[in-house]
This record gives sequence, structure tokens and C-alpha cells, in this order.
Amino acid sequence: MLRVGELWREVLPSGTRLLAGEAGLDREVTWPARLRSRPPAFGQLKGGEVALVGLQTLQQLDPALSLARVVRQVQRAGVVAVVINGEPPGDALTAADELGLPLFVVPADTLLADLERTITQHVLERRADLQRRAREVERELMELAIEGQGVAAIVARLSQALGRSAWLLANDGCALAKQDGYAGGVALADGDSTRAGALLGRAPRQHAPARRRSAGLGRGRRRPRLPGRARGAGRQAVRLLGVGRRGDTLAAGAHGDGPCRGGMRR
Repeated sequence: MLRVGELWREVLPSGTRLLAGEAGLDREVTWPARLRSRPPAFGQLKGGEVALVGLQTLQQLDPALSLARVVRQVQRAGVVAVVINGEPPGDALTAADELGLPLFVVPADTLLADLERTITQHVLERRADLQRRAREVERELMELAIEGQGVAAIVARLSQALGRSAWLLANDGCALAKQDGYAGGVALADGDSTRAGALLGRAPRQHAPARRRSAGLGRGRRRPRLPGRARGAGRQAVRLLGVGRRGDTLAAGAHGDGPCRGGMRR
């Protein structure tokens, strides 16, 4: 994933300045959206976009439409940053700061159409890197499961790969194994380790987090047939790739309200 702060450092042209909205630099960028001189100004916004606003284009679209109003409207639509090519009025800076929406100004000679293509390419490259990483980690987790390394080794490897804490939760919300940041060791809960392995290997589909799909092992070649527990271990854990940000805690399994039998409630 690409954060707004990374976009500023790695993609926006040299000399770009952050004018307001510093609080939003950690938000995730999904796509660029360039303002057009005819309605609809941005087309369909789905959230996570960086709005590229040419001030001359804004005047052509509607001379009565202020930049401050644009800032407020696109923020409500889920835009995570605004990039302009000229000095903004003070009310636009105030609006961006109030909303925590980063407002950047690029050098005057920057062509926003070219910048749109550059951002698009960078986002696509990040997505491809994430898919490659997901495939690599999935293979490693499956290998650990096939070798019988156990739940602790799988959770440790997942935590190491993501650089953040990882928990394996039972259906009732009990922590069966956890890794609070990668420090070379995993704490197994007091519950039955066989139960933990069974959950990881044969959890029903609805118990897996649904926010990201597994990247799979690629297309165009026949997959090796793996034992059910190994397949489940790899797929269950790799679904966590890309969810949250560094320092967050990631959990596999399902939360519940039942008693915590043989484990520890998170």
C-alpha cells in the first residue's frame, strides 16, 4: 500500500510543498483523480484518491466554485489528499487543516496529466509488489505447516513478514498464539495446542478475515496438492497481508462472546 506521506516523498515532483492537513499523511492512496473542466468534475470517487486540482481548470469548471468548497466536498467523498498547481487562498488552508486533509502545491511547471500517469504507475507497481510478497509468504507458511512446525512457527513467521503483532484467535475470541512484534519468540496460550492447529488448518470459510483475499500461488501452472491443514494454514494467515499499518495488531480467526476456555482473552 502507498501512504500519502510516501507519495509526497517518492512520487510528487521535487519542490512540492505541504501547505496544510499534515494529520492525514498516514492515509492510504488508492488512485489519482484529476479535475476536469466539465461535469462530472472527478467522475466516480470510491475513496482513497488523490485529487489533482488545476486552479485554472477549476475556474473553467465554475468561476463561483472556491477551492475551500472543493476541499470539503472531496473529503466527504473519501479523497485522502489534494494536489494543486498554484497558491491557494487562506480559507482553503483552514479547511484542509480542519479536516486533516493534506494539501500540496507542486511547482508551477508541473503538468497534472503527467503527474496523474506517474501516480497511477506507482500505485500499480505497489500492488504488484504486494501480490508477489503475498505469494512468497504464503509458500513459506505452507512449507512450515507441511513440515509440522506448528502454530507458533507460523504466527512468528507472519509477524516477521509484516513487521507487526499477530494473534491467532479461536472462534470464541481466545488467543491461541500471539506474537507482540517480532522478537524471535511466540507465546502460546495455555489452551490445547492440538485445538489451535485444528483451527488454523480447518477453520470454516466464514472464520477468515474478509478484508483482503489471498493472492494465491499464481496462474498458468498446476498447483501441488497439499494436505488440508497446510493449505488452510497458508491461506488463513496470508489473508492478513496488507491489512492495517506497521505497529497494528493483526488477528486470524473469529471473535466471539463465549468464555475463554484454555486460552487467554485478548
